[in-house]
Amino acid sequence: MTKQEKAGHIYDTYMEIYEDTIDWREKRDRCVKAYLGNQWETSVAERLRSRGQIDVVINIIRVLLRNRVSSMVAQKPTGDIFGVGKGDMHIVPFLKDILDYHWYQSGGQSVAERVTMSQQREGVGYFVVLPDYKADYGLGELRIYDEIWRHVWVRKTAGRMWD
Repeated sequence: MTKQEKAGHIYDTYMEIYEDTIDWREKRDRCVKAYLGNQWETSVAERLRSRGQIDVVINIIRVLLRNRVSSMVAQKPTGDIFGVGKGDMHIVPFLKDILDYHWYQSGGQSVAERVTMSQQREGVGYFVVLPDYKADYGLGELRIYDEIWRHVWVRKTAGRMWD
């Protein structure tokens, strides 16, 4: 496969995924506008101004959403780890300790708050686990990050996110 064929294939894949997500992106944009206080359509705002009324929005959505997110992430998420076989049960406490360590090192609560806010505001939020090669004096560690929607491309067939 030549470089031009590879570039064409990459572009075709990008356009396919972009077209799959157009509906979701439009819904997301409307939600973000409402969150930011731009809740009047242009025609409605002009009609209000022509009648001498103020087109100011008292935005309680932002306050309600922040309160909801803060109550959702008030405590560290908990869960259980189970082994597949009998011999796996001695590893469970070790895995729990590793998860707690990485959650603490990554500032997990603030990451969870950003991911939850993205999910509530835009409809989707991503946790990403990536290596940090410079951490631990150059030995490297895994870190938990949040990723914004612009950097993640998911095919429509991957799930029911857009319904």
